[in-house]
Amino acid sequence: MPIMIEKPETDLHIKIKLDILSYILRLVKTKYFVILWFLVILISLISAAMVAYVLYGFREHIYDSSQATRIVKINREHHTLMKDGRQFQYLSGSIHYFRVPLIYWSDRIEKAKSAGLDAIQL
Repeated sequence: MPIMIEKPETDLHIKIKLDILSYILRLVKTKYFVILWFLVILISLISAAMVAYVLYGFREHIYDSSQATRIVKINREHHTLMKDGRQFQYLSGSIHYFRVPLIYWSDRIEKAKSAGLDAIQL
């Protein structure tokens, strides 16, 4: 394996780096730099507001309104969950995604759903 020896920086390299650094420092002091940063921040805020507006429009599609009226309580005496006044047993399972090829994921999730699982951990 060849040994790589780095060349020391020449005076020209150091001068170029100092010129670039001094240019950046001069740029920071100008009004154009302030205007540029103002525009960057303004564009960032506008894009964040647009994303929030779009996500706010999808809130009805994300949350099912029929599930919002359900009542879930914990019965500490019998160590059970009560959903809408009836005893509820929460069944969950796990899929090790690195052991199952991607093309079989939907099949495995459907099988878990048909087996009565309420949640699947990936």
